[in-house]
Amino acid sequence: MCSRSHAARALFLVAAFLAAGPVPTSLAQVVIDFNGLAATHDLLTVGPYSEDAHTITSTVGGLLAEINGFQPNGLFLRGQTSIPQVVRIMNEANDPFDLLSIAIGDNTTASAVTVTVTGSSGINRLIVDGDVGLVASFGEDWRGLDWVDVRVSSSPSGAPGQFSADNITLRTVPEPGSLALLVLAAAFAVRKLRSRSRDTA
Repeated sequence: MCSRSHAARALFLVAAFLAAGPVPTSLAQVVIDFNGLAATHDLLTVGPYSEDAHTITSTVGGLLAEINGFQPNGLFLRGQTSIPQVVRIMNEANDPFDLLSIAIGDNTTASAVTVTVTGSSGINRLIVDGDVGLVASFGEDWRGLDWVDVRVSSSPSGAPGQFSADNITLRTVPEPGSLALLVLAAAFAVRKLRSRSRDTA
């Protein structure tokens, strides 16, 4: 009887631990490299664009994809005088994800008022001269996001800002799996059986 009680308590504690939060061992890193786009040197309007279980959609006029850009394939956004171009990156299963890095193209206009990366947590990063042509890394504050927006608008002079990128690296953070729920159910079942056996004794 005592061993059954200890087993029930152990199952309950394990289930509670697993259900308390995501299990970090199942993180999955993906790189959106836009290789699914057609091989052309023209600007294409596409949208939404889906790759590796993530979707990029645009709030204005679809996605502009420039193949002859920073990399053989890549993303190109161009803001207009009064209409900013905004694209949103999301996980197709609505799982939270980490933004790790973006390879930023040489033809990006690096004005502090034209290109902004924003996370769902409210964090912002301006694309500056030092980011152009390099791989921009994003730190701990860019973890567990529901979406990431890239916004391109006009510069103070009225010239349209532009942004090009390739190799957007993300890491998916899955919600707690069904294993936790199964263990939790098993724990409650054992406790229920124990209670019944005590009542019939």
